Amino acid sequence: MTLWRNSSKLGAAIVGLVYFASLMLVATTLGTWTDEEYTLATTAHGFAFAWQRAIDVELQAPLYFAILAVWRELDASVWFARLFSLLCTTGFFFALLPILRRVAPERSPVVPALLIACNPFTIYCAFDIRLYAAALLISASTWLAFDSGFDSGQSTRARVAFCVLAIVGLYTQYFLGFALVGFGATLLVKKKWRALAPYALALVAVGIAAIPLLGIVRSQVGGSGETSAGIASLLRATLVHPWLDFVLPYDRNWDMHHLRAPYVILVAALVLLVAYARPRLQPVLGGAVACFVAIELLFVAIVLLFRLDLNFRHYVALFVPALVAGYALVSAIDARGHRRIATVIAWSYGVLAIAVVYAQHHQLAQDGDTKRVAAYLEARTQPGSIVAVFPADALPAYARQYRGPARLVPFPHALPSGRYDLSEIDARSESEVSRALSSYAGGGPIWLVMLGSCDDGGFQYGCGNVLAAISDGTDVLDERAFYDSRVFELRVKPNAPMH
Repeated sequence: MTLWRNSSKLGAAIVGLVYFASLMLVATTLGTWTDEEYTLATTAHGFAFAWQRAIDVELQAPLYFAILAVWRELDASVWFARLFSLLCTTGFFFALLPILRRVAPERSPVVPALLIACNPFTIYCAFDIRLYAAALLISASTWLAFDSGFDSGQSTRARVAFCVLAIVGLYTQYFLGFALVGFGATLLVKKKWRALAPYALALVAVGIAAIPLLGIVRSQVGGSGETSAGIASLLRATLVHPWLDFVLPYDRNWDMHHLRAPYVILVAALVLLVAYARPRLQPVLGGAVACFVAIELLFVAIVLLFRLDLNFRHYVALFVPALVAGYALVSAIDARGHRRIATVIAWSYGVLAIAVVYAQHHQLAQDGDTKRVAAYLEARTQPGSIVAVFPADALPAYARQYRGPARLVPFPHALPSGRYDLSEIDARSESEVSRALSSYAGGGPIWLVMLGSCDDGGFQYGCGNVLAAISDGTDVLDERAFYDSRVFELRVKPNAPMH
């Protein structure tokens, strides 16, 4: 038995190292994208600067940025900043091993942990110089401390670790605090009455430590996340995002490749298999589901109350509960004697995850494809040329890669300094775009780099106004599509309408 355990640990270590090395190989090929440039700017001048800028400009909890600023004191390169996310994601893989072992003690957790580590969201976090890889590691570590301190055990050391990790989580991303309510729901569903009092005491300690955050959040209310989207749209995003990005990996670009129907058929088949197997609601499954539902309801409440248009990554607090519940469900099906069904479900998830990861990353590019766009422009632009970048806050990512003779300018207007607010970079009208294009006329073709497709969901930056101005007031000499970006070579028409 000892030999088996040692071999299992060695195998897990080897898998983890291979996983880390694979991420490293891909990461070295990537350029930066818009949000990463915000991170690099925030963390470029030390701990105190990062702490304050995260609050005032990023409108985020400050701890991740302050820690990354200290990390970058060792090496200020983009590669080293991304290394921090890679290490956090690899640490998340190793944290998954004891989590999954506690869910199903009779099974090796290495392969399931690897499948979760290859989930498209996990891979996204690994390559992103933002807080989400750290949030995954904190979330998994907090789950382990909760389980040892309140759920499966009563370890005092684990309870202290839980308080520390919960505080770190809150200061890293506010929404990670939702997990504290989720854990309480777990105790209630599993009828862990004796654990409720010490857990409540732990929450008091965490709450006291989090009091400074109240002033920070108050100063940030009214920032960039507000939206005019309707309630139905907000609910749809809040209820659908966690499933499609966490539980049932899906790439929205698949719609263009006629893969939506096969995906729906596969998901329906998996649902029918689960219904046929009729798994028993074991305590660990019930607790994980209760945790997930409680966090989801909190997201619904906060989205509707503050009219927040959240991106999929903002739901990171749901990831560990969702995957623990999924693994517990498959284990419950296996325990009912339906091993083949459990295997089909598990490997279907794995195939979906790998397929989506490939679809999203096979071009080895971040959003905007800054490296390829820069190389394309370098081969074609001349001294005196103008490269206009839309939206304006995408300019730093392209400027980092571009080494050509043209002048890069934010389009249609400069990004105002101060707090992050998406409305400040919108193309507010077609006439504004036309005036901006006309101001660069006379010096030869204008190159316009346009981030995004302008036909997907989420923030649009007024890109419809940009396309309208291009259609009405310019001749398109050339157009080239890249990963999540397009490059236009334009010539402004004489006496073009200004609308």
